[in-house]
Amino acid sequence: MSKRKGYPRKPYSFERVLKDLADDIGYDNIETVIEKKRKAIEHISNPNFKDRQLHIQDGLELDIHCKRIGKGTPFLTAYETLLRKEIANRKDHDTSDEIINNLLRLGESIGDVMEETRKALDDDKVDEDEKEQISIEVIELEKKIAELKLKLNLGEKTNYKIQNKREP
Repeated sequence: MSKRKGYPRKPYSFERVLKDLADDIGYDNIETVIEKKRKAIEHISNPNFKDRQLHIQDGLELDIHCKRIGKGTPFLTAYETLLRKEIANRKDHDTSDEIINNLLRLGESIGDVMEETRKALDDDKVDEDEKEQISIEVIELEKKIAELKLKLNLGEKTNYKIQNKREP
């Protein structure tokens, strides 16, 4: 295996990720992780084949394996790169009404988190079922926050540290 020269680029296709991963960790390793034969892996990674498809579970299992062996999460990185590219191609953000509706749903979710937490703390202890209910509400809140950030085109490039802090 030869070392590649230059700077690593963020991949713009899952096929390329799979091909690069095969070059890096080998087809045998991939076969073991996703339980597919080399021929199927080569077929999936070949952009000339029309019907190629990498199952999302296979990508997830390969990312977990790569993370364990210190290679990062190549499919997650590719997904993130493709999503950022799509978002960057948007010319404008959503309408004011859509953003306001999103904010209202966000407020409702905060209320749901507060209600579940209040119920859980009524007896001054939080059991596993109550933690589960709170976590469900928190996950819903996080989804709505992510949706708002997407609608306003906020993200990693936004430096929240430089935002003006409110006066006390």
